[in-house]
Amino acid sequence: RLDERCDRSRGLVEGEGSPLNADGFDDESPGTVDIRAVTRLAYAQEIRRVGELLHSGLSVLVSCDKAVVRHVWEAMVAASGRVARTDAWPSADDTLPDSDDGAGYPYPYPYLARLRTLLREQEALGAPNVIVLPYLDVVADRTGMVPTGAVGALVEILHEAQDAVLLAFVDPSLPVSAIVAQRFSSRI
Repeated sequence: RLDERCDRSRGLVEGEGSPLNADGFDDESPGTVDIRAVTRLAYAQEIRRVGELLHSGLSVLVSCDKAVVRHVWEAMVAASGRVARTDAWPSADDTLPDSDDGAGYPYPYPYLARLRTLLREQEALGAPNVIVLPYLDVVADRTGMVPTGAVGALVEILHEAQDAVLLAFVDPSLPVSAIVAQRFSSRI
């Protein structure tokens, strides 16, 4: 599992005398470590595997530490030969425009409305894109922090778009609804 490798890669980065190869070091600042390069090196096998699955048109659900997601998702999509669509899930500092697409409703409904719109656009285009959902677990968890209606809406949205290729990430410490996980052909 990716989360186990995360613990090992943290030890390599933080430990003195780490056995990293030259790809893990920043050439401009001797002695500093390029975290992105080290993380991609540590997860090279998983990156290739996810890339192959995405290339084949299969959706993938990746369970890993949030600190890893930002360093590997681009490489996973690049390995697939597809184009990433990252606008489905806004970053924390994004604001959604006032409209009837979920604005005015509490979190996470505006995000779900945005995802539904993107999946419909994707279906109409038929393009070989990968829709990247870096924080799927914040809507799909079963801890009671997310309204039950939101999880139900997410299930409906994801299962309506069976042809869309998705790359989603969940934190291993947050339980994800089984019906959400079933939408993904592969789980890593």
